[in-house]
This record gives sequence, structure tokens and C-alpha cells, in this order.
Amino acid sequence: MKLLKNKAVFFLLTFLFADIICFAQDSKKNEKKELQLNVAYYQPQNNIPYLLVNTKTKVERKFIGVKDMKVNVYLNEVSDSNIIQSFQSDETGEKRVYIPTSFKGVWDAASSFTFIAVATANKEFDETKGEVQIAKAKIEIDTSRIEETKNVIVNVKTLQNGEWVPAKGVELKIAVKRSLGNLPIGDEETYTTDSTGSVTAEFKRDSLLGDSKGNFILIARTEDNENFGNLFAEKNVNWGVPPILDNSFDQRSLWATRSKTPIWLLALAGSIIAGVWGTIIYLISQMIKIRKMGRAIA
Repeated sequence: MKLLKNKAVFFLLTFLFADIICFAQDSKKNEKKELQLNVAYYQPQNNIPYLLVNTKTKVERKFIGVKDMKVNVYLNEVSDSNIIQSFQSDETGEKRVYIPTSFKGVWDAASSFTFIAVATANKEFDETKGEVQIAKAKIEIDTSRIEETKNVIVNVKTLQNGEWVPAKGVELKIAVKRSLGNLPIGDEETYTTDSTGSVTAEFKRDSLLGDSKGNFILIARTEDNENFGNLFAEKNVNWGVPPILDNSFDQRSLWATRSKTPIWLLALAGSIIAGVWGTIIYLISQMIKIRKMGRAIA
């Protein structure tokens, strides 16, 4: 009797344990992934601004772009009349969104904005919202030179009550634009504007290569500033050193083209070829002589 009770308890516990496992697996199966929706504001050269909207999720400790997410982008509030653009994300999960000309009146009338992106829910993700608040601002870059000292002057202004006023305490990066990335102009990685909204930074990159006329591009930018987003301005300056062209390929050398092969190398190759063919001809002539001598003896 006791054995039967123990078996009944065992089977009951086994059934409950299996049921718990199945429930946990179903719950995990139905659990949706977490979507990150980021909105960044960019304004290059104080021209037409744009938004960079990014949809991504974390997979094995790494963020990857999410494809086929329907995203609506709004200005100031979520409503059909305020929609800027609607798009489907590609495999990168990233989309550049420009503000339509139909919003020009709204844009000109205000000094700050809120951009809101809403990703529609699907089988894998819940509805997700991302937003960024931006105040109108502009950035200007100029240069000065006092004897041998070269300076880069950057001014940042923001729009308040219809007037452009200095933006204090804005962190900037000032660099030389290069093909493989931006090179800081000095020892400091960043600079901060003073009460006049200005920064003066000394240019310390002497003997920096430029184009054929010694020109290169200076760039000043904010990076994900909490008030102004990403602003940047560029200026072309003649502070570089023109590259010295290497004409060695037009001269006779080992690394030149075939038509510019060194004379000594041509002579060496020619003598080797002549020696080989000369030896072959000599051996053939000797074989012919031996054959003639054999016939004469016979």
C-alpha cells in the first residue's frame, strides 16, 4: 500500500515538473525581443537638416540592425498631420530622413522642436518610440594668423526669441578632415565655448600634407549635443604642404614600368640569353661535325 502511494506521488511530481517546463518554454517562445529606436539630428554647414533614425536589437552581446520595421517620424507630436516620413527599415536598420518643404512654415516660426519616431509592433517586437529635442543653432568657423601662430575660431549661436545669441558651454571637436578620419588640430580632444559662444584653438599640425596647392579642410562639430544635436561646419585653408610627386616611375629603376628597365639589367638579361643560345648552337654544330666525320670514316 505504501509503495503504491509513493508511486502516485512520484508520478504527480513528474507531471507537475513537466507542466512547469512546458509553461516556461511557451512563455519564452512568446516573449518579444527588445527594440532600440534611436533618433539623431544633423545639420551640415548650417544647411538643410536631417534625422538619422536607427532600429536595432541586441543579439549575443552585439547590436544589429532590424530589417522590415515600419517607422513613422513626426514633428512635435504624434498625429497624421505632423508626420514627416513613413518608411520600412532595410537590413542596416538605418534611414536618413529629411524634413519636407511643407513644414517650412512650422520650421521658420519656432526655435525648438521635438522629433518623434514610432516603430509599429510586429511578431518580434512591441511598439517602440524614440525622440530627440532640438533647439535651433548654427556653427561658424573662421581662422586668424598672428606671425607664425595659426588659430581656428569657432562660434556657436542659438535662436532665442527670434534673435541669434551666443551658446555658452558647448563642447566641440575641431579637426583636419582626412581620408581615414578627422585629425585633431592640437593636443586637446575637445573645446568648450565661452560666454560669447566662441572658441579659439591654436593649430599645431605643422607640415601637414595638403592637396597640390597645399589646401586642406578644417572641420568643427558637435557630437550628439543634448540641445543642438550634431552640427558641423567646414572651411578650406592653405596651411598645408603640397605633396612632392615621386617621378621615379618615369626613370629607369627596378620598380619602374617595363619600358623604363635599367640598362644594366637589360644587358645582363641579354647576355644570359645570348650565352644560352650560343651554347645550344655550339653543341648542334659539334654534333653535325661528328656526324660528318663518321660518314667520312665509313
